[in-house]
Amino acid sequence: MLKAFKKLGTTDRSRHLTLAGALSPTDGLKTVDELRAVAKGQPVTVLTNAPRSLLESEFARASILWHGTGLNVNIATHPEHAEHFGIVPLEAMARGVVPFVFNAGGPREYISHGFNGFVYNSLTELVDLTMAFYSFSNEEVETIRRNAIETAAAFSPNAFGEAFAQIFTLKLGEISGPVETYSST
Repeated sequence: MLKAFKKLGTTDRSRHLTLAGALSPTDGLKTVDELRAVAKGQPVTVLTNAPRSLLESEFARASILWHGTGLNVNIATHPEHAEHFGIVPLEAMARGVVPFVFNAGGPREYISHGFNGFVYNSLTELVDLTMAFYSFSNEEVETIRRNAIETAAAFSPNAFGEAFAQIFTLKLGEISGPVETYSST
């Protein structure tokens, strides 16, 4: 992601990349240190194990989300490295942040390319799509943002509760029929 961000150029200082992820105390510390060294002097922040409040703040400032789980991994031999469902893109979408997601796993199932976000296959394509997005009119961006918000709403707790209640009611209707009573007397 850092390589893609550098390809965008940093002449526009309003562009800022935040890399966020969770790490165990022994996992990936060397990689994080390397990322921070490469990012030095760039408008880049690297967050590890950030509290929810900080992530919420980042979402509030963001206009796009780059999500790359599974990128540079052979998904055919290691499908476990693809994003399973993709709650982070949905959380971003719920806030009107336009997602750019790698074409593997769950997010590609609910993100319709160009409608409520974008799906990419390589870092080069991510950069090209992002540059194209920056040239969209305010009206085009707002349409995609609204579509993203509407898509995320379909996965909200309220939507889940309503769907569950509907299924429960239908199933209950299927199994209720004449009530038989049994009395041992």
